[in-house]
Amino acid sequence: MHLRNVLLLAATILLAAQANSVYGEGLPVQYGLLGLGDLTTTDQGGPYNVPAVQAFEVEAALASKTAAPGGPFFDRDVLNFLANTECLEATFNTYAAFGEGLPKSLTPGEVIGGKRASLSPEVQAWAEEVALDEQGHVRMVREVLGPNNSVPCPKLDLTGGFRAFFDKALNKTSNPQFDPYANDVNFLLATFSLEEIGSTGDKGSILLVSNPGVANAISGLATSASYQSGVDRHFLWQRRNETVPEYGMTVQQIVMAISNLRDELDGPPETDQPLMNGNPNFIAVPTRRINLVPTDIRGLTFSRTPQQVLRIVTLAGPGDKGGFFPNGVNGKINSTAGYTDAANAYGGYPGNKVKVVSLAAANKANLLNNNITVVKPAPPAVQAEASGQNYKEGGNNPSTSNSAPSSG
Repeated sequence: MHLRNVLLLAATILLAAQANSVYGEGLPVQYGLLGLGDLTTTDQGGPYNVPAVQAFEVEAALASKTAAPGGPFFDRDVLNFLANTECLEATFNTYAAFGEGLPKSLTPGEVIGGKRASLSPEVQAWAEEVALDEQGHVRMVREVLGPNNSVPCPKLDLTGGFRAFFDKALNKTSNPQFDPYANDVNFLLATFSLEEIGSTGDKGSILLVSNPGVANAISGLATSASYQSGVDRHFLWQRRNETVPEYGMTVQQIVMAISNLRDELDGPPETDQPLMNGNPNFIAVPTRRINLVPTDIRGLTFSRTPQQVLRIVTLAGPGDKGGFFPNGVNGKINSTAGYTDAANAYGGYPGNKVKVVSLAAANKANLLNNNITVVKPAPPAVQAEASGQNYKEGGNNPSTSNSAPSSG
């Protein structure tokens, strides 16, 4: 059977299947394989074609590094930005696991709302492992930069930050107020909400640095965070049908809302996914829609620039302050301005000899035509159905069912 026929058959099966109901907004998707992208590199052994999602990420990273306000930024600036987000994750997880803040050697800042979480033995063991990993991440930044070049942890609002984050995601005020330390589910939702910001932000930061030692260290942060978010997703998947009383919604619905908020705040393209996925542009098990590893159609994880990350953790607050960072972040990268920018990557990549050119300029049209199945975008109603949603004409937020899917 030809590849085109296989793809059409797969798309037909996905559309014909009864969609499980999920909570969240519709996505502007296109059925079939995504294109290879519009970039190719001409370094040793090349040329190499850059997949579509990664092409945007390269261009966004170039804009973040060289064109964003306050730039150009260097490796030390990127590490200092990461110190802020690692301080947030490490501080929350350390309080949740051990009931105390970071060691003084990690130069913690003022913290609002830290306390020990009420956890089962199973989740307590996981919380302790994550806390120690996150402390290590802060320690890595301190050691690489040295004591005189590393920014201290900024002021953090844990209780207010999580409440504002969840209330905004769910578009309702929690009753009683959401407490990330109250129980297993609340803790897992809270640490999940941060960890995937960290994993995508760490991965995106690799594109901004030039020193291979620094790049390797940040790669370690990204892979560690990806492992952690995967475990969080597994715990939450097991509890997906449980109701969170503060919002009267299931775990699955809340994860969908968190994913939508993060994706809304960071701008295009899509860089976030819920526990269940009916979008055939992304990998998930079709019959169950399970989505423990958020990836594109090629199984590649997503990236965010520092500006995109900052916009999420401050909840797009005025003056780049708010959310978890009431006074903003420390260091040179401290603004969300240009968070949707993607630089023209053609001409080269800073810090090495890789030349980046357009596929058109490289005359790669035949390669594209021979390897890509072009499919017209499905109508919005069909897109919504494939994601398990009810489409409303003219509405930005399709109405949704609160029923949780069967695991069978």
